[in-house]
Amino acid sequence: DEKTSNKKSLFKAYLWLIFGGFLGAHHMYLGNDYHALLLISSVGGCYGFGLLFDIFYLSRHVEMANKHPYWHDLQQLEQKHFKSPRLDWGMISMQMVMGAFFRSLVHAAIPIDEYMVLRYIALPLATTFGAWVVGKAYHSSSSFYKTLIGS
Repeated sequence: DEKTSNKKSLFKAYLWLIFGGFLGAHHMYLGNDYHALLLISSVGGCYGFGLLFDIFYLSRHVEMANKHPYWHDLQQLEQKHFKSPRLDWGMISMQMVMGAFFRSLVHAAIPIDEYMVLRYIALPLATTFGAWVVGKAYHSSSSFYKTLIGS
């Protein structure tokens, strides 16, 4: 049976979390590529806070991967059907945190005096990237351009 052959194991997911959590290996195993990208690009989700969160919510991710292997597609269809997206304070909070995280990385990397013009371009792009990746991890269908306008 194809459905049982693709069934994800909670034990294997925790093994991936333990041995490759900072690289998002447990989310790659479950098919959540944007979550994996978020963990890779933010050093384990804001220096490990994302991994701490995953320790408690990994069973939910495994359950969703097993019950609805194509739930990413279902959420995008739902978003196309309704005119406005659902208000999700968890996602909004994470977008603000990750946007500020990536902005602070760019802020620290670019000297103030020498590259001021580059800084004015890079800071909004970094903030947008953080918010956009979180939106994609939550399976939002927003484009990078719309996120850039919003941030």
